[in-house]
Amino acid sequence: MKQETCESCETPKPVEAREGRKALWLALGAGALASACCVGPFLLVLLGVGLGAVAWLAKLEPFQPYFATLALAALGVAAWRRRRCGCKLGAGWWAAAVATLLLVTAPWWLAKVLS
Repeated sequence: MKQETCESCETPKPVEAREGRKALWLALGAGALASACCVGPFLLVLLGVGLGAVAWLAKLEPFQPYFATLALAALGVAAWRRRRCGCKLGAGWWAAAVATLLLVTAPWWLAKVLS
């Protein structure tokens, strides 16, 4: 198995440790899609974009639970891959986890903040 240096603990680890980064990006992307139906239109209206784009993003609302599930599963896979090879969950993982959780829960807390 090919070895490379782990960025969080500076010891040689399998390439599998690096693969957790792909799962983190997937988690962030799925989190953004999960919140696109609610946060997207709000941001577009603030920016002055036409209502056609806002209506298009509203079509993503039925898929929100699927995107949220994918985001949380990808976070779990990223953590599992990092811990499996003996690496610590670094600051990058925690930042991505917080950002993903904020994106996934945005429809609920944004409704409470704006009401």
